[in-house]
Amino acid sequence: MRMVKYILSIVFILILKIDNAQSLKLDLKDSLAISVNEVYIDRLNQIYVFPKNTTDFIKLNENLSINQKFSSPFLSQYIFLDVKDPMKLLLYLPQFNNVNIYDESLAAISDEYFSDFNSESTICFYNSTQICYFANNKINVKNINNQNLQSGEQIFYSRKKLNQVSQIKTNGRDIYLLLPGIGLWHYNAFLNIESFIEDYEIDRIELMDDKLYYLKSGQIYLRLEKEFKDILISPSIVSIERFAMNKNYFIAADKHSVKRYIIQSITR
Repeated sequence: MRMVKYILSIVFILILKIDNAQSLKLDLKDSLAISVNEVYIDRLNQIYVFPKNTTDFIKLNENLSINQKFSSPFLSQYIFLDVKDPMKLLLYLPQFNNVNIYDESLAAISDEYFSDFNSESTICFYNSTQICYFANNKINVKNINNQNLQSGEQIFYSRKKLNQVSQIKTNGRDIYLLLPGIGLWHYNAFLNIESFIEDYEIDRIELMDDKLYYLKSGQIYLRLEKEFKDILISPSIVSIERFAMNKNYFIAADKHSVKRYIIQSITR
């Protein structure tokens, strides 16, 4: 993989309008000359990429050097990775209904087939002892130790887009389920539906603390559910294909590169 790091000599500040009282300041730090199927970042600022036209899974250090790398014929453009715990990564392969757990060195810990999953299922860690997943048209939270299972109500829908990877994000309280080509659901800690957005164009979601961001038509939006509006906060005019963020960095991937921005502060 050819990677080019562009170090900026002139500080470039981007102002993203969050609402009438706040703006998010970003500095464009550097970029990688790589086209990816997916990109993720964990709380330790480690970046995970799945390059296009390869079967590679690459973990990068904060300085963008390669930490770990492996290839598998089972890796394709249809994947979902949960990096909530950098020491225990959850990789879901929808086309095989398979869930793989890896440690921080990308060594395999477990490999499990979920017989009740289908092409629209998805899964993530709810917390250190529970997993959260969508199967049989409902949200489920399962205790890993005692197998206790809680389930929400069934939902029914018709999908407008095919071959799209479902996504699920949680902060240990709220759960957000995205079925691309259908819409976005918000569940509370009791697995009751708080809201639903019917929107066929939302492609990706990211949850940071209690703020939900989503990708739609190449642009990033902040969801302001209580105010019944969403705010456009795209960091560039380039069409974004994938994005990820933590408390320190905002990652935006376009057709040719992955750009990393430093999140400086929120000002009033």
